[in-house]
Amino acid sequence: MKLGIGARITAVFGLGALVLSVLLGGIAYFTVRHFLLGGRESAAQQAAFSNASAVRTYLEAGDTNYAFFLGQIDAGTSAHSVLYHQSKVYVSSLSVNASSLPLQLRKEVLAGTAATQTYRNAAGQAEIAVGLPVPSVDAAYFEVFDLSDLDHTMSVLGLTLFVAGAVTTLLGIALGRFASRRLLRPLSDVTSAAGAIAGGELDTRLDVEAADPDLVGLTLSFNAMVDQLQERIEREARFNSDVSHELRSPLTTLSAAVGVLETDRDRLPARSQRALQLLSDDLQRFQRMVSDLLEMSRADAGSVDVFLEEVNVSELVQRSVETGIGHMDARRHVAPEPWPGWWR
Repeated sequence: MKLGIGARITAVFGLGALVLSVLLGGIAYFTVRHFLLGGRESAAQQAAFSNASAVRTYLEAGDTNYAFFLGQIDAGTSAHSVLYHQSKVYVSSLSVNASSLPLQLRKEVLAGTAATQTYRNAAGQAEIAVGLPVPSVDAAYFEVFDLSDLDHTMSVLGLTLFVAGAVTTLLGIALGRFASRRLLRPLSDVTSAAGAIAGGELDTRLDVEAADPDLVGLTLSFNAMVDQLQERIEREARFNSDVSHELRSPLTTLSAAVGVLETDRDRLPARSQRALQLLSDDLQRFQRMVSDLLEMSRADAGSVDVFLEEVNVSELVQRSVETGIGHMDARRHVAPEPWPGWWR
């Protein structure tokens, strides 16, 4: 199905608003996420470095109550600590263990490289883990920070951007609809004027002063076309009227001559009588045609009222065919005989 001009303009505006919303929304979402996540990673790394220094000092002092110490480090925070020391693992809370840490992160840290990784745990919560090797005491320290608040913030931001994009798209569609109506209003005026002219209102014209500056040429051309059409129709109406009047005089003469012949019909041969009858019928039909033509010219000029009535088309065609066949038969019966000297 082919869309109209108005529908295509509306679709272009709506599609443009949608693309712009998605583009700007995506840029805003990922930019905010990058800066917020970067800030949280930087803060997590600083906290992990500070706590790793405390762990090294604690281990160098020879204390062995690792779980209590790790709990003291995590007190008042949403972080959890994991300590690898001499092939043993110590945790600050039952909510975290060595297996919950990303495998790649553990491999890198235990190999002696500091690493940071953002991931989702088994419960689907966002977390950031920072791992630091402490080679002086044969240990590796991991600290896991909860990112649920940041995840919630990004979810709210994403929903807000989605709603804003949907509203922007709807506004774009509304704007496209409004613009299409404004743009197509001149064409609607042209359509209305053309319909009025088709209905017989030949004095209908477009307002040049109210026309759009870009459509003045079209308006002038349309009015000029209607002027020429009106002039041609009036000229044809005058021609029909003149022809009708000019034909009435010779038809009157022919009618009088046929009337004279009708008075002597009985003294004419049978063939001549049929020819006279055919001439009389054709003359009457011609007179009716001229009268109808004259009435049509008067109706076009507006000097008479026109009354329209419905007719049966099949009956009209049947009568026309019968009339035509009757005239053909009559002409066949009165066909002239060949001249005596006709070459055969």
